[in-house]
Amino acid sequence: MSNTIENFRNFFRPENKTEPFTLSASIWDSVELLKAQLIESSIEVKVCIEESEKDLSIDGFQNSFTQVILILINNAIDALKLTMENKEGEKDFSPLIAISLDKVGYNVALCVKDNAGGIHLEDKSKVFEPYFTTKHKSVGTGVGLYMAKQIIERQFNGTINVANTHWSNGDFERNKDSRNKEYFGAEFSINIPLQKD
Repeated sequence: MSNTIENFRNFFRPENKTEPFTLSASIWDSVELLKAQLIESSIEVKVCIEESEKDLSIDGFQNSFTQVILILINNAIDALKLTMENKEGEKDFSPLIAISLDKVGYNVALCVKDNAGGIHLEDKSKVFEPYFTTKHKSVGTGVGLYMAKQIIERQFNGTINVANTHWSNGDFERNKDSRNKEYFGAEFSINIPLQKD
């Protein structure tokens, strides 16, 4: 509990200068902040970060980056909760969020995906527009993904995209003995250059 409180204190501390921070720390902080909500909804989170990339860092505003991850995980939670309501009684549905971090050339690639069934095609191009929401108005305001896009593009010179994707647990589990399960859902992918121009 004290760790969570400290995470919140750090998160709301104003930032006025960029500094190097470890990306994996932001990912784990975000998961920790949402832990109670994830447990309450029985949603599993898998984080896949290779040993060689655990210390991967960039220069920027850490709280802003953490905010983006929180937005993406929160959106996945909302989508999975809705899917669970629709699949009530289906015992074989296990809600899952998978987060991966990789270094690809001179870029950092972060992916957050779920198995909630994806975004309707007509909604995909609009999800980053302000005030656009697929949720009920009492649940969503439509500013989360818009904010995430602004942060990634303006503060980190990066890009954020969404696609519907088929994926398997083999994509993030290195254990060859585990049974391969297939999933379908939304995948948010972020690319950030390691060095700003």
